[in-house]
Amino acid sequence: MNLRSALRRIAHELGLKGYYTHDDVIKELRSRHPSLIAAESQRLETIALKRILSDVDAKQAKTYNAEQGEFFPELAGFPGSYDARTVGLTDQKGVRVLLQLLPVKVVRAIANYAKPPKKNSSPQGRLKSYLEELSSHIQSDAEMFGEVIKRSRKK
Repeated sequence: MNLRSALRRIAHELGLKGYYTHDDVIKELRSRHPSLIAAESQRLETIALKRILSDVDAKQAKTYNAEQGEFFPELAGFPGSYDARTVGLTDQKGVRVLLQLLPVKVVRAIANYAKPPKKNSSPQGRLKSYLEELSSHIQSDAEMFGEVIKRSRKK
């Protein structure tokens, strides 16, 4: 069993008993599978650090900090860096580039970029479509979603 499978299984088991939190799942994982966590510790640490760094990269610089060396106070309020692949500077995944080091042409493209809406690409959008699909099987807003799904299968 791998870590993801164990987390999924425990979350499902706890969910069948009622409400649960991520802390409940993690506590149970630590109790049942400490060796899985130990085996994955460095990978987990790397994932956590990358997540934190992504959050830091995505945050807009709120104020000028003189300790940041070449940081321009005029750029406060903008993301400090961009994904170099997304802005067309490289094909390499995960490479970042500081806003101040981007050519004006690329900055113009970023400033004018408008993401087209994707139809039903979000989990909420897909769920909404699925609810519409199941609408003829819904008898009450109080019934459990799983019961509606089971009923829809009996066509």
